[in-house]
Amino acid sequence: MSETVTGFRALTANLGRCSRGTGTAERAIGWLADPWLRDYELLFLQECPDLELLASAFEVVVAETGPTYRCRSAVAVRRDSGLVATAIPLRTADYHGSYVAAAKIEGLLSEPVTCLSVHASPTALTAADRASWERIESLPAAREGGGPDANTLWDADLVHETLAGLKPRVLAAGDWNEARAWDDLHPGQTWGLEFFERMKEAGLVDVPHRDWEGERVTREPYQLDHVFASSDIAKRVHSPEVVYSPERIPADHKPIEFFIGGQRASEAH
Repeated sequence: MSETVTGFRALTANLGRCSRGTGTAERAIGWLADPWLRDYELLFLQECPDLELLASAFEVVVAETGPTYRCRSAVAVRRDSGLVATAIPLRTADYHGSYVAAAKIEGLLSEPVTCLSVHASPTALTAADRASWERIESLPAAREGGGPDANTLWDADLVHETLAGLKPRVLAAGDWNEARAWDDLHPGQTWGLEFFERMKEAGLVDVPHRDWEGERVTREPYQLDHVFASSDIAKRVHSPEVVYSPERIPADHKPIEFFIGGQRASEAH
């Protein structure tokens, strides 16, 4: 029995807010230049501080409409991987702006896959946020949640609406700022339960949770980073692991590595 895992190697990582002025941006830029990153064929990056540097080895897709920020979400494929990435205009791009990037990836599986790099804001929607979304469509129902923020809307609720409106064959990875453990640490609150049930009802599989049979911390004390896939794609997404090295991955969150296609270690001989 071999422990080799096969398939296209993917990584999702929030690189950290480059506006903090704490050296995070410089470290993240150094990481983007590290040859180690080229071990991956597909990247889902959030708060990426230097897209031009990333583009030296990867084809990069970012949101083309909506507000443009210095730190952006990106879907990137390695140039020599054989994968082809084409930007997809999201119906809700005017709201999400640079925080959700979408691309059609050809070559991953037998048919194209809609891939999204997601960064859901950890703050409740402002009146301006709500107005921006309502110019596109009606707002979703708020989660009851509980606690002082009961019945408020969050960006993750709108990201859920975006994904639910896409066609099948979806793979969405990134920083969702949602965790089941929130409920455990806040007795009587159900934010995590309601969010992940909504994702399940939309036909989206939480791949790491399925394979780990639980959560693993990506930013203390929660798992805020997740990989969701429609049921047909989820069957081919496997072997997720939290990977972290302060020297090599100066990310704001511990990244999650996973594979698409090929075989799991337990299946490879």
